[in-house]
Amino acid sequence: MKVSATGVGVLINQANGDATTVVDFLRSDVSVVTGPSRSLKMTLDGTRGELVRASGTLTLDVYGFFQVTGDLAIEKSNKTITLAKVGTAAAEQVEAGMLTIGGSGINAFAGINGNSPDRLGLALTNVEFGLALLTSKAQPTRKWTALQATAGSVAFVGLGDSVKIGATNVGVLVNQADGAATDVVDFTATDLTVATGTTKGLKLSLDGSRGEMIRASGQLNLDLFGFFQVSGELAVEKSSKSVTLTKVGNAAAETVAVDLLTVGGSGLNAFAGIGGNTSSRFGLALTGVEFGLALMTSKASNTRKWTALQASAGSVAFVGLGDSVKIQATNVGVLINQADGNATDVVDFSATDLSVAVGTGKELKLSIDKGLGEVIRAAGTLTLDIFGFFQVSGNLAVEKRSQTVTLAKKSGSTTAERVDVDLLSIGGSNLTAFAGIKGGTADELGLKLENVAFGLALMTGKADASRKWTSLEASASRAGFVGIGGLTISANNLVVNINQADKENDQVVDFSTGATVLAVPTGVSSTLNLSIDGAKGELIRVDAGIVIDLFGFFRVSGNFSIESATTKVALSRKSGQTTSEVIDVDTLTIGGSNVNAFAGVNGGTDDAIGLALEGVNFGIGFYTDKKDASRKWTALKASATRFGFVGIGDFLPSLRNLSVDINQATREGDQVIDFATRPVAIPTGPSSTITVNHNGAVGELIRVEADLTLNLFNFAYFSGRLGFEKYTPAAPLKLRSKSGTLSDVEATSMMAITGQNIQAFVGYADGGIDSSRTLSQQADRLYGFGVEGVDFGVVLVKAGGQSYTTVDVAMDRMSIFGIDQSVFELSLEGIRFKYNSQDSSNKSLDYAASFNGALLLGSTGAIKIDSTGYQLGVYVQKATLAIS
Repeated sequence: MKVSATGVGVLINQANGDATTVVDFLRSDVSVVTGPSRSLKMTLDGTRGELVRASGTLTLDVYGFFQVTGDLAIEKSNKTITLAKVGTAAAEQVEAGMLTIGGSGINAFAGINGNSPDRLGLALTNVEFGLALLTSKAQPTRKWTALQATAGSVAFVGLGDSVKIGATNVGVLVNQADGAATDVVDFTATDLTVATGTTKGLKLSLDGSRGEMIRASGQLNLDLFGFFQVSGELAVEKSSKSVTLTKVGNAAAETVAVDLLTVGGSGLNAFAGIGGNTSSRFGLALTGVEFGLALMTSKASNTRKWTALQASAGSVAFVGLGDSVKIQATNVGVLINQADGNATDVVDFSATDLSVAVGTGKELKLSIDKGLGEVIRAAGTLTLDIFGFFQVSGNLAVEKRSQTVTLAKKSGSTTAERVDVDLLSIGGSNLTAFAGIKGGTADELGLKLENVAFGLALMTGKADASRKWTSLEASASRAGFVGIGGLTISANNLVVNINQADKENDQVVDFSTGATVLAVPTGVSSTLNLSIDGAKGELIRVDAGIVIDLFGFFRVSGNFSIESATTKVALSRKSGQTTSEVIDVDTLTIGGSNVNAFAGVNGGTDDAIGLALEGVNFGIGFYTDKKDASRKWTALKASATRFGFVGIGDFLPSLRNLSVDINQATREGDQVIDFATRPVAIPTGPSSTITVNHNGAVGELIRVEADLTLNLFNFAYFSGRLGFEKYTPAAPLKLRSKSGTLSDVEATSMMAITGQNIQAFVGYADGGIDSSRTLSQQADRLYGFGVEGVDFGVVLVKAGGQSYTTVDVAMDRMSIFGIDQSVFELSLEGIRFKYNSQDSSNKSLDYAASFNGALLLGSTGAIKIDSTGYQLGVYVQKATLAIS
């Protein structure tokens, strides 16, 4: 302890010998000569009893923890003190000489570096304190120091912006055994009151059973890094410590001597999250909290500081997330380890033994993993439910930090908005999860996931707390379907993506390359980098490779993707319009790639009998106007390499290279989406898409095409590509009269049948038909009639109460096979048949005028219908008839 003084006065008033009362100099006029012409009038107040006192302006420093300056008095007396008991032995009593110092209504400080600009601790005002300095009369090397103080108001200073502490009803307690003394004084068994004013005293009540202490306690409110808040009856203790910092590279770990303030408590309520002291807070509300906080300052350099906190909670509730995100938690612990000021490396608690008192006789040993580096984290067993679609449970980590995120660009904007946010991230790995509906109930239906890794980011705008964003990426190596008896589904490489903006008209966060970089911790040493492209808008998406087996009869396998998002689409132009209507839509897309399916028996064996579908790629999109939910559109694009029956012999046809195209508007009078203007890539798996590019100019479309092969016992043979199309044209059709005048007519229906590269044969084929060769290439073994190289289009239209038929056929060759051509030859080559009907008014459809040159049929547009008026004709480039 250090004491300095100025303006000191000494007062002694004693009764000696047989005298029992002191002289009252206020009633006795006594002056003592102090020089040739000077004297000192005695003014000792006898009512104050025997007195040995020195008073003046004193500055005290008690163990570098408690500093006080003011008009104080030092009194000397003798006292029998009782020491704290050791085990079951009787408490020792010691005759001691005593100096006491007391005061009230003054200012003081309790903490570290109290006499420097870098002080850290409690600035106390209106302080009343009592200090006792005791020395054994029999053994002067045994000494004791005790201090007790209270304050009217308190402010915690020296913490900067990261750690905030408010305090009320603070008391300071110091009880130390010095020199050769080993046990502290027990003031519950020692009656000692220290004068703190003329008629005031402070009774010391330090419990010796609590051992040595240097502590300030009271009602404290802590806020650490805006993430962890706790309040309650807490204690601040001061000590010195050597701490070991984390190693940098191969260098030896640095050991630093620090002044240490610790704060601990148990049985408290706390909060870990964002906005803890506001109505818009969201995070973990903790009860039954036990925590230990260590504030460390380098003795050599006051600008090097460290903060560490470790906490656990008995029960937890997640608050502030509304109905979209629900979280339950148990066994939650909070970890904070930070290097502040000029410090760069955090404390390594595996090499630093540091325990914080959290209650009477109870300590919490700090054990924060050095591998975490600087960390602000809450970890525990959590169960999450994201938008009722994705649930996950297991050992997870919650971290809080601030970050600047980049939003997706608005339509027509060349720059993206950047927003400063408070970020709460939740991550985990090697977890179990569920994606589907009614998760966690007996009626759950969906995919149960294993070996899940996920990263969730909950973001709130710093400037506007009503702006919130939610982003999730998750993956699972394995999954199984639950909820349908007899249905077995296995999945691999499953990926879940969610990207949402809560406030209307806000763009989502963009995690694509060059935008927002965010790594969510999923374990002690693992992270997940969010990579969702903000250009896709609000998004909910699942990708997986799936195998389905239903009762051993139906089996399907392939890669699948389901996505819910927001985007813009352009509708086809109405007649007379120069620009397309562009609208914002909510989309739900379902896609698949490399899909194979089989329905039947003995699937996957040589004895399979049933219907097989192979090499399927498809994408279907459902689009709904965000402003008017009655406006809906549907688009489909699909292909398959093979479709047909297996194991049934020669009775049924087989289909290859099947393609399906659909483009429809639900509400009458709406134009279809023009995908030629804005093609849409529908996800069909984790890394594949199918592009929908339907031309909206042809209106509503349903088209099916396939390569068909039919072989009936090698007698009747047909092969080629057939297609069926249904249109509702987006614009009126043009009718041409005999005089050439054009007029408009609205089509109510339009159906087309197409064929490409068709060949057909009826007769006998020696050795069977070779489907890989043309009829001409195998003519030497054919006996019958055949055609080859046929392309055709048939269009059936109803418009204005009239019906119209158009046929266009091109045929390379028609022949009779198997007759010696030196005797008889009959063949036709380059055959063309064209027919375009006329109505009762002698008007015909003009396809060139109606469709900007020609109506292109088939998925590739290879069949061209270009008739301009009534037409009926057959054209042959070469006809051969030879008889000899």
